[in-house]
Amino acid sequence: MVTRVHRRPHDVLPVQAAHQADDKVLWNDVITDFTGAFADAASAEQSYANLTKLEMKEDEIDEYIAAFKYLLVRAGWQGARGGR
Repeated sequence: MVTRVHRRPHDVLPVQAAHQADDKVLWNDVITDFTGAFADAASAEQSYANLTKLEMKEDEIDEYIAAFKYLLVRAGWQGARGGR
């Protein structure tokens, strides 16, 4: 005969916290991850805006192409994929 043990949802086993609430390393990691996530999005948006305003000046085709490729990558686009 098999006996089943039923646990109620509020029966929680005690778990030792991995970090203290005032752990500076933990909070530095959280802040770094948070700002990194949003800085990347803002950087991509700014690069896209710069890409839409990019113009070639005089005969500086090499500089234009280099800036275009740089901004394309920063905006998160793949040139061969047609911007998708």
